[in-house]
Amino acid sequence: MVVDDEHGGSQPSFFGLGGEQRFRAEVTAVAAGADATGRWLKALRPLLRALVDDDAAWLGRFDAVSGRYLPLLEDGDVEPLRQLFASDVAAADIQQLRFRRPGWPMLGHKILPQLGELRGWSTHLAPAGFHDGLGVGLLTEDRRRVGYLTLLTYRPEAAPAVAAALLHAVNPLIADAVDRVSPHGEAGTTSRGT
Repeated sequence: MVVDDEHGGSQPSFFGLGGEQRFRAEVTAVAAGADATGRWLKALRPLLRALVDDDAAWLGRFDAVSGRYLPLLEDGDVEPLRQLFASDVAAADIQQLRFRRPGWPMLGHKILPQLGELRGWSTHLAPAGFHDGLGVGLLTEDRRRVGYLTLLTYRPEAAPAVAAALLHAVNPLIADAVDRVSPHGEAGTTSRGT
């Protein structure tokens, strides 16, 4: 099944019968091609957009030396995310939300009271107009924390629970791809109009 999106293209729909298997197969193929060129990130982007019709996407790898998340993929209205992740606040907020441990992606509209207590959300993201999205810590198969992924939207309650379930199913695939390219230095940043 293919759904037309507002960004001028067609997106595969991973919701419904067989959606998880299709999504996993597509992410597996993309992650297998992960290399330092960043092409795999460009291929991953439409798959993420099929989960949440987001206004900003950000994927970064954790750098143990600086204690910060460094961008690998930035797409959409990412300036508030750039400011957030350039500060010390982002890593602390991610730790406070327990994204460093294995778990399901969190839906913004389900944790709004917690988000309101975070400096990053109240200083950077809420003032930029974001109302919902999902976030997930990227953990490899052997449970090493290697990165963070967030998809944000200006629309309230726009991130469906099934998107979190699908992303949970492929978290180790994406994390292993991030981990593979990280030792070779920056894998590159992709962006759309920013």
